[in-house]
Amino acid sequence: MSKIGVSTPRKTKFKPASNNPFQGPTAVSFNSNREPFPPAFLTYESNPAQAIKNSMLAFNIERIGGVNRYGDNAELRLRVAQAQNLTEETGINLNFGVNNNTALAGTDGIATIDVQVFGAKETPIACLGTPSSPETFRPNCTGVFTKTAAENIGVTLRDNDNFKFSLQQAVEAAGAPPEEATGTLYIVPEIQEQLREPGSELLLTFVVNILFNNQAQENPVILEEARLLLLLCNTE
Repeated sequence: MSKIGVSTPRKTKFKPASNNPFQGPTAVSFNSNREPFPPAFLTYESNPAQAIKNSMLAFNIERIGGVNRYGDNAELRLRVAQAQNLTEETGINLNFGVNNNTALAGTDGIATIDVQVFGAKETPIACLGTPSSPETFRPNCTGVFTKTAAENIGVTLRDNDNFKFSLQQAVEAAGAPPEEATGTLYIVPEIQEQLREPGSELLLTFVVNILFNNQAQENPVILEEARLLLLLCNTE
């Protein structure tokens, strides 16, 4: 799967003395939560005729100033082709990658992640649900993905290695049972109705806040009000 956005051939690492876990490129991707877990969207950069099967976007949030001051609040954009074909039958995972180059204590990792979803005119839209009962939708959810919390759901975060997680995993790691963990995205009827006409578009905005702890870092790293923008397009 290719990347949309800034990309380098090497594996970027978080080094506490010089950079931060949200420096680019760190991948944010959307994929189906059903096997074989394909990309969730048909996406394109500008020309619908050049649509490709790709749903990965790269963070490139640059470090600003001193050791404990980190990046601007980047807006990450992804255009989705043939959005009129999306339904709520299949859940969509939101996946986040984190850079790491140090040993992790039990409380290190993602101390908290909060995601809010907005539709047209910045109106909250309830489209985050559970894989088992997706009719229980919410416009926001909060999770955690520290080393200890990840172990609680059977995931091992290895020292000195980057890691990734889905929003659903983070909500479950925070203590919600799988049947109540509303961390999966669904294209609900409210979204579908706005994409009926050819050429129609709907902008979904995901506002993401992440607090990253690391024992080697004096202060936690905070990613505030980062915005993932999905432009859903009816392209015949």
